Amino acid sequence: MSVKSGATRRVLLFTNFVVKLPSVRSYRLFLNGLLANLQEREFSKIGRNDLAKVFFCDVLGLFLVMERAEDVNYLGFTWEEVKDFVKRKYADDEMGEFMLSDNKAENWGYVKGILKKIDYGS
Repeated sequence: MSVKSGATRRVLLFTNFVVKLPSVRSYRLFLNGLLANLQEREFSKIGRNDLAKVFFCDVLGLFLVMERAEDVNYLGFTWEEVKDFVKRKYADDEMGEFMLSDNKAENWGYVKGILKKIDYGS
């Protein structure tokens, strides 16, 4: 297991899944982390194949379990190549604005070769 820290959450990385926990660096970041977990739980119910699947999130948002993705450059593409692809793919998508929000490499990854947004809680 390894650990990554984002702006509002800490992410525990396991082999096939991740656990997202709200940050405890400040009360405000903690609340934002709770909200991010709850938002990902709700958005994952849409059932899009390009959003990382949420397996479980408790009712308060204290922890969220999501499928694990490989880094965006896992298949040998640079972030610039992936970013251009993502912009073209979602240009006419009804959820394009949502999919392109906070569009950076660490928010995308590959799950079984499929590019998915892995951080969509804010």
